[in-house]
Amino acid sequence: MDELLKNAGTYRKSDVGVGSKDSVVLIAPPQSQVPNLMGGLFDWVNKTEEHPLIVSSVFHYEFEFIHPFIDGNGRMGRFWQSLMLYSWNKYFSIIPIENIIREKQQEYYKVLDICGSDGNSTIFVV
Repeated sequence: MDELLKNAGTYRKSDVGVGSKDSVVLIAPPQSQVPNLMGGLFDWVNKTEEHPLIVSSVFHYEFEFIHPFIDGNGRMGRFWQSLMLYSWNKYFSIIPIENIIREKQQEYYKVLDICGSDGNSTIFVV
């Protein structure tokens, strides 16, 4: 990754927003909060007794909301969700989650935007 991105694998050192060519979808939390937010997210994943489908979806949304890296957050969030689902049920190795999201990318961004405005990930999970 070093040749692709200068600070690959490190939390971002600046504040960021996420957007499409037409609008801003999300203003991520300040960079100073990223380590604590990510720590809290991983603590929740390790302790929760929620169903793995819910856990992976909440994790994916929260990861995108925190937006811990300067670049690659979408890919990493989808990777983590896929990994969590595969760990729960091996059949998820053959479901092309990345392709499904790409096909519905505008709807994906719209739901992220709604959740960000609502301060609630329920619609993303559903």
